[in-house]
Amino acid sequence: MVREQFATWPQMLAPYAAPGIPPLEKLVVLSFGIARSLREDVVARAGARLWAERRGIEAAVPTPFDAWALAATRLLAQARARGELAAGVEPSAAAVALVCAFFGICTLTDELPGGRRDWRELLDQWWTLMLNSLQAEPDPAALLARARARTPVQL
Repeated sequence: MVREQFATWPQMLAPYAAPGIPPLEKLVVLSFGIARSLREDVVARAGARLWAERRGIEAAVPTPFDAWALAATRLLAQARARGELAAGVEPSAAAVALVCAFFGICTLTDELPGGRRDWRELLDQWWTLMLNSLQAEPDPAALLARARARTPVQL
């Protein structure tokens, strides 16, 4: 189940390899796709839950987070090369922090006070916070609006 879930994730990266979309925007749109998958796809939800409980089930399961951190590092490095990344942000360290925080949000959302939170609102709040730190010239609202326009199906 976990292998099947993670096997689909590299396909999510393909549409965001195209030139013309700013790298930070690609990163945000990609996160929307992953969040949608974790919210709507029963296999993705089951795989994520089993992965989270991997120590309790004592099973060898794949770890996709290295690949996600590498993809995020590439996008952040591209943003740096284009002058879009804030000074002092180190792409690989920021990528690991983003991946961990993002999956923490996806895993813990239903445990927050009030139960099932609106994923769109939660991700927009999180990305607003992150983009204020990541963007060389912070304008999270504009980037989020462009990313939402590129997202085929809303959360």
